[in-house]
Amino acid sequence: MPIKGERKHSDIEITLNRINKIVNTINSANSEVELDIKFAEILSLLKTAFVNVNYKIEALKLIISELLRNLQFDQADSTFNQYSVIVYATFDRIENCLEHIQTSIFNSNENYDANLKSYQKDLTLYEKDWKNQKKQAINELKELQKTIEPQFNKWVNTSKREVEQALGALQKLHTGTQKKFAKFSELLSKQNYHEAKKILLNSRKRVQDELQRQQELFNQLKVATTDLSPLLGNLILQWKNALSDANEKIPNFIHAHYKELYGSLIQFNREKLHLFSHELDKRLSNLAALIEKKMLLLAEEVLLDTKIYFSSEYQLLRERSDEFNSEFSEMIDDLFSQWQKELTNIDIQINEKITLLEKELEKMMIKDYIAELKSFSENMNEKFTDISSSIATEKFAKAEKELEQCKKDAQALFEKQHRFISEIRQKENHTNKNKPSLQTWSFLLERIENEFQVSISRLKDEYITHHTPHLLNKIDRFITQNVEILTHLLEDYQTKIMNQFELHFTHPSDEIRTIMDTQIKIIIQELKNKDEHVQLVFARYETYPLEQKNEKWQDELKKIQNQFSELQMKLLNLIESRSKINSVLDTYYGIAQPAYGYKVPLMTLSDKLNISVESLELMFVDLISNKIISGEIDPVTKVIVLAPRIPQESIDKKKVMRLRCMVCNLTIEPVKEEIVYCPHCNTPAHRTHLIEWLKIKRTCPNCKKTIKML
Repeated sequence: MPIKGERKHSDIEITLNRINKIVNTINSANSEVELDIKFAEILSLLKTAFVNVNYKIEALKLIISELLRNLQFDQADSTFNQYSVIVYATFDRIENCLEHIQTSIFNSNENYDANLKSYQKDLTLYEKDWKNQKKQAINELKELQKTIEPQFNKWVNTSKREVEQALGALQKLHTGTQKKFAKFSELLSKQNYHEAKKILLNSRKRVQDELQRQQELFNQLKVATTDLSPLLGNLILQWKNALSDANEKIPNFIHAHYKELYGSLIQFNREKLHLFSHELDKRLSNLAALIEKKMLLLAEEVLLDTKIYFSSEYQLLRERSDEFNSEFSEMIDDLFSQWQKELTNIDIQINEKITLLEKELEKMMIKDYIAELKSFSENMNEKFTDISSSIATEKFAKAEKELEQCKKDAQALFEKQHRFISEIRQKENHTNKNKPSLQTWSFLLERIENEFQVSISRLKDEYITHHTPHLLNKIDRFITQNVEILTHLLEDYQTKIMNQFELHFTHPSDEIRTIMDTQIKIIIQELKNKDEHVQLVFARYETYPLEQKNEKWQDELKKIQNQFSELQMKLLNLIESRSKINSVLDTYYGIAQPAYGYKVPLMTLSDKLNISVESLELMFVDLISNKIISGEIDPVTKVIVLAPRIPQESIDKKKVMRLRCMVCNLTIEPVKEEIVYCPHCNTPAHRTHLIEWLKIKRTCPNCKKTIKML
């Protein structure tokens, strides 16, 4: 079979066959010309054969160079050996061809001596060239072989080392695996399954990786074109046998330990399952004892804890069972099946026991709740009698407190019993055995609830009937108190503003309007707050007949609002008539003489101002009564006497003093801060400061008179 890249009939073979054919027919040449032509063709074909030999050697050199560059040393050696055989065979064919020419043409032909001598000479030259060319070709092949041999030998040595290392690695793998598992049984006996499983997983991974690596290396050497067996001796066979042995024994060794591990794990879990079953039996026995002793609340808690414990622990055991994959469950099929069967049996048995105890507890609790309900009904009747007695003896606070407590107790009991009835009805395992008791309990609960509501309604009506006269008196006092507070607030406001008018008339400014705006906001807000407070009280006692009291409060509130509106109109009129009043006062002080005690007849002022005596009298009476100015009028002689005017310096000083808080003694800024005044001495203060002061002392810091809380 031809090697890769070689044609079945090479050009050299075709050329040499052609030469032999011509040689065989050269003796039949009919003329010298034909003989010259054939011999010339022979020489030409010989030269072509020589050129083809050179091409073949050059091609071989290129192929070998490429293979060496790609580190394919075995392929390079194999290719060189095959091609060198072909090249040497070609040399032999060419020499055989030359010998055939010599024998067939020159030794057997006696014609054309002159021409034959010429041909003999040409052929001799050709043979000489061929020998040189052959020698050069052989040298090139030797040089090429020298290039291949070191690298090929190096590759063989490297392959040998790899095989030896692989054999060593396999031996080390055997030894290391056995060493790793030296303490495996000890770990299992100590139930250190985590470390044992860790050893298994790590060992299996290491073995799989190493065997896979060696198999890939073996396959690489196996596909090499050069047979390494003669070169490496028995190493390849030893490696093959060792690799085959390792692929069989080591996984089986690990597999056996896997089986041992999972067998121990299953046995361990079976023991835990037995302990779990024993613990549940113990808990259920305690539960049964509690039910028998009628310690139902504690039994209910124990039942709930037991169900939670059973659910969580059994779930963990089931999850451990599910962790066993099919590979290892098949190894230990008998143990695994027993474990699964025990898990299922315990699940069924425990659930049956829990269900039976739950039904028994349910039955006992129904009886207990019915007894509790009857006892509650009897106690409530006694309490209702006591409450009725308290109402009759006008102990309303006690009656109200006891009534509210009865409602809270009843609500808590009814909600608890309804919740338990609902829980029982929702249970899937609720049996017909407890249905009659449950129905009796439900009807009894409904009847006692209705009776309770009727009794509560009766007591409420009784309470309202007896409590109404006391409440009406209390509401009257409450309304009167709030009306007095609001009236006092208006009076205080009027006093403050009138105190400012004396300065305003002599030295007008916008300060009085600022003070008025601040006080108006306070009064409006206070009116609103008081109304909301009173309405909250009425809402609290909405079941009482308080319609007339509400109307009374609205009438009183409306009166105070009207008084406030009238006062506002009066103050605004005074502010607007400031120029007229100042003109009258200027005229008065222009006429009045200190020597005559500042006495001025109203008639004299009337003549000066062209204003009637009656109008002047009314104006002065209003100013004096509101304390805007100080003075008096003789009702008989119609003579007016006013206090002397205060100098501007005294006014400014008085103004500054009035704007200093009597609590903290700091200056008050009316625009930014809320001002209040003592209703007795009219001394100003910060509102917040005076409120804090009155919480400690109920008297004015300045005049020491009692002040009601603002």
